[in-house]
Amino acid sequence: MPHRLSPGAKFFIVCPSDDGLWIARETHGLAEGLFLQRRDAVRFAMSEGGTENMVCLSDTAACPSWRDRGQR
Repeated sequence: MPHRLSPGAKFFIVCPSDDGLWIARETHGLAEGLFLQRRDAVRFAMSEGGTENMVCLSDTAACPSWRDRGQR
């Protein structure tokens, strides 16, 4: 029987940043975190919002979303 996610579950992508850190980003922009280690980014993504979420790991580097808005 397939595992069913709770109704409030979110979908996160975890990927490296251009700076060598790890980003955990919810696909609708509801949550994001920047971490030193991949395991911490995955842990954040799995439990953010108090629900069990879906996490996709990517090898493609990205920038944190706040950098996309011109903030530093």
